[in-house]
Amino acid sequence: MRSVSDLAQSDDGVWSVGVHPGHADELLEGLDPDYEFVLIKCGDPTLGWHDAQVAIGRGQTRVFRVRNLAFDVLVTPAEAVELGPQLREQHDGSLTCIQFDREPRAEVQLPERGRAAAMRGLGVVVTVTLPHDGEVAVVASADAEALRRFVSRLSTR
Repeated sequence: MRSVSDLAQSDDGVWSVGVHPGHADELLEGLDPDYEFVLIKCGDPTLGWHDAQVAIGRGQTRVFRVRNLAFDVLVTPAEAVELGPQLREQHDGSLTCIQFDREPRAEVQLPERGRAAAMRGLGVVVTVTLPHDGEVAVVASADAEALRRFVSRLSTR
C-alpha cells in the first residue's frame, strides 16, 4: 500500500511530498497530461564494460567499450508512462524526472539554492526523484496546486 506524506514547504519555497514505496512506472502516471515536455535522466542498465554506440563531440556515432552511459530523454507524458516499466526494471529502478510547461533549453539545470524561483523561471511543473525502486520518492514543485494534482492522479491509479 502506497503512502504519501503531507505537503511541506522548504525555506526556499519548494513544496514537496514523499511517496513510499516509490516505483518509476507508478510515479510517472502522476505527470500532468496537459504539459508535453518531460525530461527523464536515463542510463544504459548494463553493468560492467560493454560495447555501445555513442557520439563523442559532434561527430558521428561509433562503437566504444563503455562502463556506463548516461543520457537525458525529452518525451511526452504518455511516452514517459510507456517507458515506466523499463525504467523500473533497470538495475536499480531509480528515476529522475522533470516535467516542464514549455520545451526546456538543452543546457537546463536546477540549482541547489533558490530553487522555487528557478523552477518557476524554467517552467518546471514537478520534479520526481527516486533513488532506488521501492524507496521513498520525493516529488517537488514551486506550485503547491500542481503538486496536489500530481498526488491526486497517483491516488486514482
